[in-house]
Amino acid sequence: MKRFLNLAPGLNRATLAIILAAVAFYSIFIIRTAFVLDGETFFTLRDDAMISMRYAKNLAEGYGLIWNRGGEAVEGYTNFLWVLWMAVLHVLPLSPAKISLWVSLTGVVILIANALVVRSIALKLSDKWGGITAMLLTALYYPLIYWTLRGMEVGLLALLVNASLLHLLNWNSDRNPQSLYWLAFLLSLSILTRPDAVIPAAVLIFALWSVTQRQNTPRSPLPAP
Repeated sequence: MKRFLNLAPGLNRATLAIILAAVAFYSIFIIRTAFVLDGETFFTLRDDAMISMRYAKNLAEGYGLIWNRGGEAVEGYTNFLWVLWMAVLHVLPLSPAKISLWVSLTGVVILIANALVVRSIALKLSDKWGGITAMLLTALYYPLIYWTLRGMEVGLLALLVNASLLHLLNWNSDRNPQSLYWLAFLLSLSILTRPDAVIPAAVLIFALWSVTQRQNTPRSPLPAP
């Protein structure tokens, strides 16, 4: 996981405080999505997320990625990798009333990991306080929190793109080939998560090409005095 995210070392007290505050907020958010029916507590997701859950459930039960069992194969999702993860949750011995909760808890892990990645990016471009500020703003950015904890793939996509950027910055500083391997792997996962991730992937690849071209261009000698 450490190589996957390539996080900066040294989790100080401010970083831990942000993590604890974020987890507390996320927990309250998730609890407020619950309701009680016939004495059992259920947790909910957004309607689009529940569409993905239906495809995932059918896949986990051996019917394939379909909307209706025995019906035509109609693609009603654009988040393939996220649907696969939801299918994994359906394979596990989890109560149907709690599967949505586990999707939201996955979102909690993703949001914390994304905030730590943003911290590492900021530390490369700024100082310690820049890293803390960037992490705080990211961890408490409500639109990202809302869509992620409500079961959408938004948080996963943000994490994969930000981790890709971090590996690109690492390669720019140390030229370690492993950073390029991770960059390619993470960008591939982001496109599997959502096809429109090809746009940030193209931007990062162009940035990689630009840096490579600039450093391979010989400099003109200085004119003699």
